[in-house]
Amino acid sequence: MKHTLNVEQVRRKIETFYNHTTSKNLKERVAEFYAKEVTFQDPLTELKGIEPLTRYYTKLFRHLISLNFEITKVQFDDKDAFATWHMTLRHKRLNGGKPIHVPGVSHFVFEQGLATYHRDYFDVSLMIYEQLPVVGRVVHFLKQQSARF
Repeated sequence: MKHTLNVEQVRRKIETFYNHTTSKNLKERVAEFYAKEVTFQDPLTELKGIEPLTRYYTKLFRHLISLNFEITKVQFDDKDAFATWHMTLRHKRLNGGKPIHVPGVSHFVFEQGLATYHRDYFDVSLMIYEQLPVVGRVVHFLKQQSARF
């Protein structure tokens, strides 16, 4: 059975998954959004399959205080979707629990209404490394130095 999606349906799927997934409904949301043989990649990891992805998300949610995505644009053509977003997260171990703002882009491939591929692009140094006390100062210094070139 073919599940044809349009750009508004894709936007709603992405917004629902990104903004309404919690540690309590994680398994159900993942099963509604991803195919069993999904390939997932972000700057920190690369996974194949819904079970490893569910475990990865479970670990990520463990220390989150809050997480919100503002989806700024969605482009969709046949199977490929690209979503630009601004993420605001609060994490128990980063930035003293204060909000961290990270812009990013996600690329999805949808087949039969489910994501078979998901890759996130964002600045991991902005999200993690700059939020750590000593490492953050070093990363900030290196970014300033590299801007001189």
